[in-house]
Amino acid sequence: MPTTFEFGGTCSDKSLSFYHKLKKIGYDVHLHSSWINEQEIHRVIRINLNNLSFLADVGNGWPSIHLYPLHEEVSYKAFGMEFQSRLLNDKIQVFHTNDGKTSLLFESYFKCKPENEIMDDIRNRFSRGIHYPFNGKIRFSQIVNGKFLFLKDDRLRIYADFGYKEITGIKPNEISTIIRNYFNFDLEKFELLTTIRI
Repeated sequence: MPTTFEFGGTCSDKSLSFYHKLKKIGYDVHLHSSWINEQEIHRVIRINLNNLSFLADVGNGWPSIHLYPLHEEVSYKAFGMEFQSRLLNDKIQVFHTNDGKTSLLFESYFKCKPENEIMDDIRNRFSRGIHYPFNGKIRFSQIVNGKFLFLKDDRLRIYADFGYKEITGIKPNEISTIIRNYFNFDLEKFELLTTIRI
């Protein structure tokens, strides 16, 4: 269980934050459950606009910066990678292509469980023996100055429309400095991150 959600958190935390902000300004929004690796462990937001529904994947670690309509398939490029949706009879699948490799990011059924059940899943997400892809690992991603930065364990990947750069072999005691210098984000009061073994 993370010690703080002040600076982000899991997909559920980021989706809830976005959900509450949109709800506050009057949008018709709903929490929506999604599947990753055949596990129902991902949360997205369903937004209803002009009698059409869209999914917003704000909790994904990748820069999924556009809405995914539930009435048509879309494809777009961002930061040198591609995102594409595919509509099947009862669900939407979203794919991510990076460095020539395409993978399924998530899939969501059009008919979703009630929000109270999703909230129950969120409350119990660390106590049901679920294995998340990020368990016990460092993940930090952000768009900074027109580039997408992704810190994963001991590697910082920097994506842009015009190129790619990678810094590897980052030591645990260098993480705060990397985040401060590249993300313009100060983690000084969270030095405990530097004690995590990578």
